[in-house]
Amino acid sequence: MVAHSLRAPGVALLACVLTAALAPDVWAQGAQRIERTYAVSDFYLSARPDDQPDPNPSRLGPDNPISRPSETRSEAQQSIIKLFRDTVDPPSWEKPYDRATDIVYRDGDLVITQTPANHRQIMSILRQLRENPEGNKLASKFGAARLPSKRFDDARLATVIDWVAAESKVKVDVNWREFQAVGIGPDSPVTLDLTQPLAERAIRAAVAAAAPGRDVPFDITPRPPTMLLKYEATAKPTDNFSCAYDIHVLPARVAGLDRGKTYPRAEVVQALIKRVESATKTTGVRESNGLLIVNGRRPVQTEVRKYLDRLDAEAMEESAPRK
Repeated sequence: MVAHSLRAPGVALLACVLTAALAPDVWAQGAQRIERTYAVSDFYLSARPDDQPDPNPSRLGPDNPISRPSETRSEAQQSIIKLFRDTVDPPSWEKPYDRATDIVYRDGDLVITQTPANHRQIMSILRQLRENPEGNKLASKFGAARLPSKRFDDARLATVIDWVAAESKVKVDVNWREFQAVGIGPDSPVTLDLTQPLAERAIRAAVAAAAPGRDVPFDITPRPPTMLLKYEATAKPTDNFSCAYDIHVLPARVAGLDRGKTYPRAEVVQALIKRVESATKTTGVRESNGLLIVNGRRPVQTEVRKYLDRLDAEAMEESAPRK
């Protein structure tokens, strides 16, 4: 599950967005809003023309990947709007504040009326989307890599990570000094049974096995030509994030629907959202272009990530050939 990933059409953004936590009375006092124009045609012109048919299957079986919707250019334009509304201070776009905000297309450009602080977040997102294309490609490759089943018995943590790198064909570097400061090192023992894991799920499971009973905050970030695994020393439970979780590679069976039937993609996604919200006691989960977007503090994001990893592991075990 690629956490910390937001995607505009065809492009990945590797960062969670720290949302502004302005109280309603601050908004009621009328925060300054300014209008700015953003050229974003490079994000939607690669989508299929509006008059071309959708190449995706109309219904999904339990082992079909959820995938991403094949968007038309018009739909891609709306996805960009949704991306900003979902990740940049979401309450600021809602009633009663939306009367003072706006996000529309004019002559192919996106015209946004927002506060200066939120414009800075929008510009940061666009900058990240455009400035790290190689990192985005690397993260997409790593995030979509599904590995063969493997069992480790009292193996070195470094050995498990090297195996993930070899099987995913993406080099993984580790900032061991930061991890060793909290008692985890390359020689930490790991006992782990993995069934067709996604690459990131395998790494998270390995770190969890190396530190049983502890919640070790870390991030996997693209630093071309490698993915960098680093301990998040500054992580705080009070941090409020809008994070996206890439679900397009998960099989449709994670939604918990009848395995003997097929369903439209939208129905699969909504069923998965309900499962996530119920299991993690969160609300307002949304899907955008193959990503589940969740707003919440760090403990909430941790629970969502763990739950999606667990659903994927259970789905792989359920669909695995019987010995």
